[in-house]
This record gives sequence, structure tokens and C-alpha cells, in this order.
Amino acid sequence: GLVKEGAHADLCVFDYAALKACSDYLHPFRKNQGIQTVIVNGAVAVENGVANGVKNGVVLKKAPKKA
Repeated sequence: GLVKEGAHADLCVFDYAALKACSDYLHPFRKNQGIQTVIVNGAVAVENGVANGVKNGVVLKKAPKKA
């Protein structure tokens, strides 16, 4: 994909050294560590590691046709 104006893109900014999954079977909703920012279709959904409730994604049912 492309990261440019008008294109659909999801981006995740993270600290690889601090990246850690903290959830387990008994605690499935624990927050992961090391994820700073997530941008979904141009809208910031996670800022400073905290989800802000933005739901800007879409379900892809099949791959788009190539031009």
C-alpha cells in the first residue's frame, strides 16, 4: 500500500524494545506496552498509548482489484 493523501492506510508507531503483550487467558483485556500511536484511515485511534474511542476502520471482504 501507499501512505499518501487520499489513500487508506493504518499506521502503528511503537517502541520495539518496550513492545510487550500483557494479556493472558485470565486477563484478556490488559493493555499492551510499547504502542504509542495508532492511526486508522487517517484518524488517530491511540494517542500516547491510550485508545480514544475512534473507530474509523472498515471491514475488507475481499482484496481490491488491481488497476
